[in-house]
Amino acid sequence: CSGAVPDTRHSCAAAKKNMIVSDSIKPNSRHRIDHLQILFLAHKEGLVDKGNITSAMILHFYDRMLEIDETNLPKLCMERNKLEELHKISWRVELSIFPERYDDESLHREAFEKYVSKDAYCDLDAKKILKLPEWRSMVQSWFN
Repeated sequence: CSGAVPDTRHSCAAAKKNMIVSDSIKPNSRHRIDHLQILFLAHKEGLVDKGNITSAMILHFYDRMLEIDETNLPKLCMERNKLEELHKISWRVELSIFPERYDDESLHREAFEKYVSKDAYCDLDAKKILKLPEWRSMVQSWFN
């Protein structure tokens, strides 16, 4: 890792010792664009207060979304050809940082496909979700 990426000696050391466990890394749910899309569409459709959306409303919505199991909600996912492009880029970056992993492409592919299977490259489909009556009433109840 030396010199590949400046000021990353601790990350490199951890990676070399396999101390980084990708399953333990969670996205910051307070920055989910798809959650914002649901809130703004709900606002546009009059399910949420007709006034301006405030930061407090956004935080309240994010907190409520943390309680939701999104497994079976409608999603918009990246097309397979785009996933393949992303994988190629990801593998090139991996090799540029860790050239010694040249023979590990199958492991990289396996990890990538694991994320695909977990809908990591999908967003919630706000339009379809807000067509569901139970969701319309639930979102409305969060703000009224």
